Amino acid sequence: MPERFAEEGFVHLTLGLDRLLVPANAYYRDDRRRYVALAVDMAVIEAEVRFDSEPFIYPHLYGALPTRAVTGVRDAIRASDGSFVGWGPAEPP
Repeated sequence: MPERFAEEGFVHLTLGLDRLLVPANAYYRDDRRRYVALAVDMAVIEAEVRFDSEPFIYPHLYGALPTRAVTGVRDAIRASDGSFVGWGPAEPP
């Protein structure tokens, strides 16, 4: 589970890689750990997924993300200052 799942109660999702750059840079720019973007097949998820606030591009998953729902993994591409600038090619999970 993500580090803040116990506190927040949901997994943050994003519709689209370009939109993922916004929260990545807002919250994780100074965290130099490796970051990846997971491609997820939403049809496989059985737990509740809902949009809790506008803009409706950041759904929240209220439950576990099954590994079978992950269809690809992309490494974050970062600038020397730590900012996220894109995503590498898709690799199988």
